Amino acid sequence: MTTFKDAAKARSAAEVRDFDRPSQRRMAPEMGGHRGSPATIRAKGETQERVVYGVASVTETPYEMHDMFGPYTEVVDGSAFEATLARNPLVEFTLNHGAGGGLPMAHTRNQTLALSVGESGLTYEATVDHTRTDVADMLKALERGDLAEASFRFRIVKGQWSPEYTEYRILEVDLDRGDVSAVNFGANPNATSSARAQSTEPRRLVVIDEDETRHRRIPGI
Repeated sequence: MTTFKDAAKARSAAEVRDFDRPSQRRMAPEMGGHRGSPATIRAKGETQERVVYGVASVTETPYEMHDMFGPYTEVVDGSAFEATLARNPLVEFTLNHGAGGGLPMAHTRNQTLALSVGESGLTYEATVDHTRTDVADMLKALERGDLAEASFRFRIVKGQWSPEYTEYRILEVDLDRGDVSAVNFGANPNATSSARAQSTEPRRLVVIDEDETRHRRIPGI
């Protein structure tokens, strides 16, 4: 069995560069996904509209991954989402990253999906149509706990290996045309998904500046 030490030696021998990105994390061409935790649901007012919400990526929390050389630790930097969210990315909410051609269940373009950066990491809130057959099936799986994790699909813009090649830090990601998703299995066991009644508060995107943290409304998010 390949150990962390063995894998690190192999990366060093192969002259892996800081910006070389482990391909195993990609969920689609040039995209990647990370695991979250159990998704739940909530009702929205008298219409019983449902909202699935949670943390799609927990930042500054190491988790184990694997590449062609063996195991390593990965960490998503706390500032990894700043630039991409500031650009108002097109992001959809899906089940298992739309596997099998599944339709989006919520989207930033029509403000049924809200994304933000909090203390824990990348959070999402998806208002879904429970009258759709596929959505109803997903909600039933969430309610029973059969579907119990979350993930997001993205491109890595910047990353860096530790000097020992044992840790890979994701410094910046691009979420545009990616997704947040309720999944069977993912990569990061620390992220969470839940469901509850829709809040009446307006959706806000948290943008973290170098000098201060500010809250501002972003069109389409």
